Amino acid sequence: MIFKTATQEIDLSKITRVFPSAIVIDEGDRVQVSLEWIEEKKDKVKLECYSLVFDFDLVGEEIRNRVEVDFETKDELISAMQEVANLYEAKK
Repeated sequence: MIFKTATQEIDLSKITRVFPSAIVIDEGDRVQVSLEWIEEKKDKVKLECYSLVFDFDLVGEEIRNRVEVDFETKDELISAMQEVANLYEAKK
């Protein structure tokens, strides 16, 4: 199962975790926050983008193999999440 973006091909059979996030800039650093958090704080922080995060390391291990796919809008993120879900569903 391959999820294709404009610049990447991600082998979904090798991921250990996938989750959505929002990216904000805090004191010059790029910080990943939950979608729930950004909804609560969107008037107080600068939203840079939304991101779909693919981890390839086992949960609990140090994160070394992570791919983040960024989106300008939440709708684009949701669409990508649906595409990933459809790929998993098609595999069944």
